[in-house]
Amino acid sequence: MRQGGPTAASVRAVAAKAGIGASTLRHYFPTQQALSDAVYRHRFHLQVDDRGIADTARPAAERLTECLQQFMPSGPDEMPVLRAWVAMYHTAVNVDTGLESPLRVLTRESDARIERWLQTLRDQGTPVPSGPDSVARLTSTIDGVCLGILNPGSPIDLEQANRLLRIEVDALLAAGSAGAG
Repeated sequence: MRQGGPTAASVRAVAAKAGIGASTLRHYFPTQQALSDAVYRHRFHLQVDDRGIADTARPAAERLTECLQQFMPSGPDEMPVLRAWVAMYHTAVNVDTGLESPLRVLTRESDARIERWLQTLRDQGTPVPSGPDSVARLTSTIDGVCLGILNPGSPIDLEQANRLLRIEVDALLAAGSAGAG
């Protein structure tokens, strides 16, 4: 529930928002954890879409880069969102706050979405390396450039972050071509 953050996803609050009884909601989400995970998955899917990944009229690297850029700020106005994400990540890995589960859900959803984009490209005939290393390579690049953007001593700005992401996408697709040949 956007208004109250993660703790607002109580059975009563979600049931009221959905216009159903709490017992009906509990039938579909038997635990608070199941409900919270569903809320985070839903919010993720509202914010990250497939963009033009299926548009074969555009180069594969361009389409994949555009999809991956959804995980990075698009401009200075989104820097507070990036800072909040890094703060949540820091808290989740350093303090027992209950944020471990949302982080796990969001990471799983992100990885699955990226793998789906890569599979779409494979299905279209683009040689993309298979396996978890390709997803890890891309997420590591995104994580690294995002931290670089936030670091006041780093030369990485939004423009350079996007260039670095494109370089990594090009390298990944080149590795797929080399492996296919």
